[in-house]
Amino acid sequence: MPASLRRWILLAEAAGVKKIYIACGYTDLRKGIDGLAQIVGTTFDLNPFQKDVLFLFCGKRCDRIKGLLLAEDAGGGKGDQP
Repeated sequence: MPASLRRWILLAEAAGVKKIYIACGYTDLRKGIDGLAQIVGTTFDLNPFQKDVLFLFCGKRCDRIKGLLLAEDAGGGKGDQP
């Protein structure tokens, strides 16, 4: 899949976002989802699992960002159990 198409798919997944928080300063982008969620919870005292809220983090080079957004199907698997 071409990179330009991947960008549009990612933007489409962010449709319906009601709030966007931008973490100022350098964030180590090697952190995964759990590490970024921990930053949101401890540093900013916010709930990283809020629906329709996008958290953005900038790397040291300032030419890359990483986002944290709760997925629609992130219900913890409760609905998948019989």
